[in-house]
Amino acid sequence: MIMKHLTKILTVAVAFLFIQLGVSAAEPLKIGVLDLQRCIQESNEGKRIAESLKNKQAEMQKDLDKKQQALIDMQKDMEKQSLMLSMDAKTEREKEFEKKRRDLNYLVQDMTEEMKKAETDARISILNILSGVVEAIAKQQKLDLIAERSNGGILYFAKELDITDQVLAELNRVKP
Repeated sequence: MIMKHLTKILTVAVAFLFIQLGVSAAEPLKIGVLDLQRCIQESNEGKRIAESLKNKQAEMQKDLDKKQQALIDMQKDMEKQSLMLSMDAKTEREKEFEKKRRDLNYLVQDMTEEMKKAETDARISILNILSGVVEAIAKQQKLDLIAERSNGGILYFAKELDITDQVLAELNRVKP
């Protein structure tokens, strides 16, 4: 019984020794650091997407401004004619005005949701492209891990680990 116990202990000790030797003989972990936000903002594709979203928002705002002005004009017209209109006509105009005001509020909500969806779709699109570029660079440089800089988890890193410029150059080559 003591022999079985001693054999088990010796086996565990030898296994532990081999594990320690294997760990110390392993290559060090190769790490890269990437500023994802900078890649998105400074890349040609990121700039195109930002410009497209800006144009879409400006177009929506222009449409919204027209409808708001029409509502303002309708309110002014109602105020001017309030003394000349019968109670029924006045009530009918007020109902119509309230309906248009509600429709405008719904339009604002719809436009806000549409812009959020467009921004999300654009972000997913560029992140998919970036993912492929980052993976290719990681394989090329034999990196084991790439950490994202701007999420606040990295307080310090050696500048040699930063692959942001390489990723930007490759992204601009892939999506000129």
